[in-house]
Amino acid sequence: MSFAEEARSLGLGTALQKRHLEHAETDGVTRNDVGMLASYKERGVDRIERAVIVVLL
Repeated sequence: MSFAEEARSLGLGTALQKRHLEHAETDGVTRNDVGMLASYKERGVDRIERAVIVVLL
C-alpha cells in the first residue's frame, strides 16, 4: 500500500492490515510473513523468526 502523509491521523493502513489479519486468522492462518525486517513491523508481533534464504541459479 502507498502512504499519504496527510492521512496519517486516520490510521487507515493500520486498520486495513489489522482487518486483513483478523480475516486470515478466521481462515486458520497461524503465521504471517511480513517481508524484510523493519523496526516498525515489530509493533504488532509476538515473536520474530529470522531465516536465511539461499537461491542457487
